[in-house]
Amino acid sequence: MAVTLDIRDLEAGVRLDKWLASRFPERSREGWKTAIREGAVRINGEEAAPSRILAAGDRLDLPALPSKESLLPQPQQIDFLVLYEDDYLAVIEKPAGLAVHPSHGHADGTLVNAILARFPGRLSDQGGKERPGIVHRLDKDTSGVMLIALDNRTHEKLARLFREGRVGRYYQALVRGIPDVPRGLIDLPIGRGGVNRRRME
Repeated sequence: MAVTLDIRDLEAGVRLDKWLASRFPERSREGWKTAIREGAVRINGEEAAPSRILAAGDRLDLPALPSKESLLPQPQQIDFLVLYEDDYLAVIEKPAGLAVHPSHGHADGTLVNAILARFPGRLSDQGGKERPGIVHRLDKDTSGVMLIALDNRTHEKLARLFREGRVGRYYQALVRGIPDVPRGLIDLPIGRGGVNRRRME
């Protein structure tokens, strides 16, 4: 069911997309921008840009808002290899190209969706309902072994081991070209890229 709201004096002077994301956090700011650009959000009966500054007395017509439950990840049959499983944890191989949990641009089709189908009713919820069983993560394009917690006590213990640096993690990378030296060590922090914020440098 659509929603109609009037902007009050205290709410004026804010961008439309920013106001919507703060008032209705069930949908991300990017999600609201898309809805606005598609004409699903109207101000005083007219289409508006995401950057539109709200004024007191503006009347907003919004689409029906998704419920929080409908936004939770749902089970999906996605292939992955289970290397080990007992009553407490599973050791799985995450394939490259599979995001670990839902995020902007990956609403479903993630490892979380896959493990919800593979381990129904058995995943820890220590990390929240959006990331059941997930103790640690791997980048989408990285393949590798991951530990999945099947109860909260195991999740807590595994998380502590990661925090204390008692879990060893080793990576293999393919390098194009011939390095100047046969062996070396990169000992620098990793952070978001200066130009492309979605890439790490």
